Amino acid sequence: MNKNIKNKITVFLFALFILAFSLSAIFMEKDRYTKSERRALAEFPEISGESILSGEFSSEFEKYATDNFPLRDVFRKIKNSSELYIFGKQDTNGLYLKDGHISKIEYPESEKMMENAANRITAIYETYLKDTAENIYVSVIPDKGKFLAEDKLSLDYEGFEERFLEKVPFATPITISDLLTKDDYYKTDSHWRQEKIIPVAERLLSGMGKSLTESFTENKVKDDFYGVYAGQSAFYSIKDEIVLLESESIKGATVTSYDTGKPVKKAVYTMDELESADPYEVYLSGADALLVIENPASVGKGHLVIFRDSFTSSLAPLLISEYEKITLADTRYIAPSLVVNFVDFEGADVLFLYSTSIINNSGMLK
Repeated sequence: MNKNIKNKITVFLFALFILAFSLSAIFMEKDRYTKSERRALAEFPEISGESILSGEFSSEFEKYATDNFPLRDVFRKIKNSSELYIFGKQDTNGLYLKDGHISKIEYPESEKMMENAANRITAIYETYLKDTAENIYVSVIPDKGKFLAEDKLSLDYEGFEERFLEKVPFATPITISDLLTKDDYYKTDSHWRQEKIIPVAERLLSGMGKSLTESFTENKVKDDFYGVYAGQSAFYSIKDEIVLLESESIKGATVTSYDTGKPVKKAVYTMDELESADPYEVYLSGADALLVIENPASVGKGHLVIFRDSFTSSLAPLLISEYEKITLADTRYIAPSLVVNFVDFEGADVLFLYSTSIINNSGMLK
């Protein structure tokens, strides 16, 4: 075969590939949501003379084309792998692989955000707790970068926690970071594994003058859990399993959500969430603004209020046996001024329990 024919065949095949790819992009069924990245995909922008002349259409179309590109996840994985393994980048879009974990770089430290978080907690204390709640506690959950990011840009975790605790002197500190290692966190997600944090529950209860009196049994409910970092990085060769801890108190507890302002009964473990976009929400239905857990077997054991983020969803069930009532307020979704409409702080124990990533990005707190 002469060179001319080879060139023509090459050009023809390339043109055919481009045509097939273009037709696929135009006519393939479009998803409205990407489960892997847990976000809505850009939709085709509205065409108008004004949007074309202003450049808005071209800008929005670029987002649409990027989000609806054929084999998008395949190309994302190729791009991310190339950046890490061929070009030697420390991270790809803020994510990195180390010791079988996908983790996120938490850097730089924001003194302004830390101050903001401390001010929010102080305002809650001064306005609602100072003359009502008996005991005020605070604890900081390190993100797993503390145990993985030694050779990467990261927070000074010990110093970060120390400086933050100094800003809330009215709360008794309970340190838990020394109980944790990287293996106490999911490999593909930011959260900790419930079956690994019984020592954390014991430390928190001890710090609040109680002790854990109940034992737990493990129930593996999912062996193919891909966390938020798996979707963001497109690395699906790593997977986790979800294990629920069961006990008599957990089985007997009732959960009421006030997310909409009206009481809605829920379960400690919402099993339907195992097939949702975020299976971690099996724990107390995930991101719920206000939850009340009641344990009829613990009458007289008092009331615990936790101002929290999503890490507490898997921790709170381990504390049920030691309180008659546990109220969880996620101040990312509800203002403290609304919490007081549902919560009686009189004589309650109050725990402020936030992860370093929330404190360092506390603009999300109300």
